[in-house]
Amino acid sequence: AQSFDDFFGKSVPGSAVDLARQVFVPPANTNDSIQYSLFTRSNPRDACFIEPTSEEFDHCPFDPNLETKILIHGFIVTVETYKSFVLIKDALLKNGSYNVIYVHWNRYNGHPYPQAVKNTVPVGKKIAEFIKFIKKHTGAKYSSFHLIGHSLGAHISGIVGKNVCNLGRITGTLKLIFK
Repeated sequence: AQSFDDFFGKSVPGSAVDLARQVFVPPANTNDSIQYSLFTRSNPRDACFIEPTSEEFDHCPFDPNLETKILIHGFIVTVETYKSFVLIKDALLKNGSYNVIYVHWNRYNGHPYPQAVKNTVPVGKKIAEFIKFIKKHTGAKYSSFHLIGHSLGAHISGIVGKNVCNLGRITGTLKLIFK
């Protein structure tokens, strides 16, 4: 079978062919295309970037005995630019001991919106694999995971829940505004 590039040729960014590629070519979700950063009380400001491999995971202060809050941003934002998630992370760590994980899926949440929607399924499945890795690697219980998704991140949280039975909690939000 021919690849998209073989059939249509290379495209100019912003061209019709480039737009078609974004809509019809699914994302190649590899371990490095979706990133995860961990915050705990011992590292509330400096993220420890983790991957679902033993070598990369073991250097982070993940505690399987704590509840894990996974924050998933929505359309066209990043965790860093979505200030409400920073406030949520800070409030959680100020008031309790948790593993707080940011999911960075910003390679797949941009325009066009229909493509970002399409990307939620493979992104959700990849996050589900990540949670299964954590359980297998650390012994953490599925019931200790709480997914908090905003906008398309809420949809992704539901996809994760469909692929990982017995998650502790899923919270979906549309608007989070703190003053």
